[in-house]
Amino acid sequence: MNSEEDLPVKPQKEWVHMDTLEPEKLEWIRDLPSPRKKGTKKAMQARFDFAGTLIPPSEDLPTHLGLHHHGEEPERAGYSLQELFLLSRSQLIQQRSLALNTLACILTKARAGEYQTILRGSVTSSLLDAGLLFLLRFALDDSIEGVMSAAVHALKALLVCAEDEECLDCTFSWFRGLASFPLLPSAQEEDEEDEGLNESMKETAMEKEERKSDYDVARQDVVKGLLKMKLLPRLRYVLEVVRPSPRVVEDVLHILTRVARHSSSSATQVRCTWAA
Repeated sequence: MNSEEDLPVKPQKEWVHMDTLEPEKLEWIRDLPSPRKKGTKKAMQARFDFAGTLIPPSEDLPTHLGLHHHGEEPERAGYSLQELFLLSRSQLIQQRSLALNTLACILTKARAGEYQTILRGSVTSSLLDAGLLFLLRFALDDSIEGVMSAAVHALKALLVCAEDEECLDCTFSWFRGLASFPLLPSAQEEDEEDEGLNESMKETAMEKEERKSDYDVARQDVVKGLLKMKLLPRLRYVLEVVRPSPRVVEDVLHILTRVARHSSSSATQVRCTWAA
């Protein structure tokens, strides 16, 4: 828009501060260019709709769906993971809730394997590396119940595998079905720092755990990281003080069950939190 003839509305002389044309401020009202139709070998940013469905790069969706915005690649519908992270920290309540609910849908579909043959790498790993765990933990402290509820739902989508719970429910009636293996991540070697030291100078496992930052603990073990970030007291507050909707209560119970299945130590922390 380089001249007044290009404007959809002609400015009038009596309009205040409309005597000078500023094209750069009017770029956002241009018609969107059509998305590319031909395939390309260049990797493109994954974009999702609000249900967590991956939108093909060549898909030309109508703008009334609300999937177009003025970020990068405005001609493409959908939101990237980076844009959803930004929205989850928005000042607008609706945008925070929408971003968290969309992330929950993406996590659910990623666990079901819907992106394995389409996207390169793991969506869940990418989200965790980008700081998803801290984002959800901060959102749990939101004073707006809708945002907090969306954070609980996303946390449940991250931690809980419905298929695992169904299998454990089926085996519960078996002989010794009450017992189950702890759902721990694979063990990693952490003895490199202690090489060459005397036994008396080596740190115990508990001392190593206390010395680690929240980020280091969460990177190796999501459940341990959440426990270190005081997840359990916050969930107790949500249930006893906020008194959320039944769906949120059910999500919290699923999360607590998954935490208790992590290890005997985690199960003890769950019991002690509610026994206090």
